[in-house]
Amino acid sequence: MIESFSFRTLSAALIALLFTGFASVAEARKPAPTAVTATAISSSTIVLSWTEADVVTSFSIERSRASSRGFTRIAVVDGTLRSYNDTDLPKSTTFYYRVRALYGGSYSRRSDVVSATTAAFDVATSTPTPLVTATPAASTSGPSVPTNLA
Repeated sequence: MIESFSFRTLSAALIALLFTGFASVAEARKPAPTAVTATAISSSTIVLSWTEADVVTSFSIERSRASSRGFTRIAVVDGTLRSYNDTDLPKSTTFYYRVRALYGGSYSRRSDVVSATTAAFDVATSTPTPLVTATPAASTSGPSVPTNLA
């Protein structure tokens, strides 16, 4: 009888351990952030954005120079944010990104990998100079001459 009890106790403990392990795996398989995009906005900045319907604690952003390996966490941002600016990047360089959500103590799956390439150079923007308009002279004789030319 004692041996039977020990076996049942051991069996119950193993079953509990297995179910606890499966629960942890299930938590780790929460859906990844969706609609992840990477957009180069200059020669040194890439903007990441994503969608997440659930309330999360934070997001972990990973970057690599290769599409399938070498990812390193570069930032952890607040769970209320849905974008991240990756700055001070080298020109003409392709980067690969993926995002994970943190739900309390467990991470979601990683998002699909997205990429963007920084520009070779920044395009200078300028403010257009307003045109000078001529005001007709009060005189009716002869052609009018602009009086407000600088």
